Amino acid sequence: MGMYDRDWYKEKYQKKTDKNTSAHAWSQDERNQWQSKLDAASSKSRNNKLGKNIALFVILSISGAVAIKSVVGKDGFSLQTISETLGLGRVFGTAPDGTPWPQATGYLPGHPTLATQGRGSITIDNRNGNEDVFVQILDGAKAVRQAYIKRNDRFELTGVTPGSYQLKVLKIQSGTAYRIMEPITLKVTRDGNSTSWSSTTIRLNSKSEQGTILTQQRISRAGLTNTH
Repeated sequence: MGMYDRDWYKEKYQKKTDKNTSAHAWSQDERNQWQSKLDAASSKSRNNKLGKNIALFVILSISGAVAIKSVVGKDGFSLQTISETLGLGRVFGTAPDGTPWPQATGYLPGHPTLATQGRGSITIDNRNGNEDVFVQILDGAKAVRQAYIKRNDRFELTGVTPGSYQLKVLKIQSGTAYRIMEPITLKVTRDGNSTSWSSTTIRLNSKSEQGTILTQQRISRAGLTNTH
């Protein structure tokens, strides 16, 4: 029509009113009919405007994600990496096996707990973190423990076999993944009839127990070990 429907009905209503002011008085039914048409046209206009705003938001969000991707080098760009780039990984993202993230700190459901021939422990401390994290403890290329740890929380992995392990970390909201370059070493010491098992605490975003800064090396999300 060249005009919004509501404007057309307003103009039509006004012309009809002016034309019939002296010759014919509007009945209540006629007034109600025109008012209904005007209300419907106004509602349609509001819905169209809302739809356009939503579409614009989606386009700008995806454009922003693409721009950020070109800077940070996201691998495997997809709906998941878009949500992570926008900081929505916890809402829309999934664990590496495709299942939803747990609601509470603990071992990742559905994955075996391995390396259990010992009494040592590894505590992952995320109390200084600003994101939930997914961690993998690896013996060589094999993930022996996998856990989800909420921010401002910590989790102790107990009964770990003595040995040297590697830690990989995925920040849930941002999708940033990295590995700790320093190995995690658990020892067993025997002195006569006594045996002691070592334990260690890894403080994410903080200094280690020895007072040194843990070295982080960025990896792609694909760099996390697939246990299936």
